[in-house]
Amino acid sequence: GHGGILDRFDSILFTAPFVYYFVRFFIL
Repeated sequence: GHGGILDRFDSILFTAPFVYYFVRFFIL
């Protein structure tokens, strides 16, 4: 992206599923 809020949102949207599954696996 070009940086800023949109770029941050893009990176969060891209990494969210991986973080979600990692946290779920770690907790369970």
